[in-house]
Amino acid sequence: MSKLFIKVSEDDYLKGKKDAPITLIEYGDYECPYSQMGYRFAQMLLKNYGNHLNFVFRNFPLRKKHPHARLAAEAALSAGAMNRVASAVGEGSMAIKYVPEYLADSNT
Repeated sequence: MSKLFIKVSEDDYLKGKKDAPITLIEYGDYECPYSQMGYRFAQMLLKNYGNHLNFVFRNFPLRKKHPHARLAAEAALSAGAMNRVASAVGEGSMAIKYVPEYLADSNT
């Protein structure tokens, strides 16, 4: 079995059990229809195998093909960071409406 070169860390947005034996990582682009399908498939897997699986989304904007993908990735990361700060000070809902679903449901 292959090994991850970039391990999952606290900087990643994780959905599912942190100690699950299987980690599924999606490198996605917000404008890419295939990334959207991959995300929906990952959510189906989490629903069916939630005790054995966690899911991490990492930004991989394809700038030549999707000109707005990088800006969307930066916006999502900024909103996720705002949510983490808000959660730390007890106002977890402050930025949640600006964060895509797979970042908002993060366990980190």
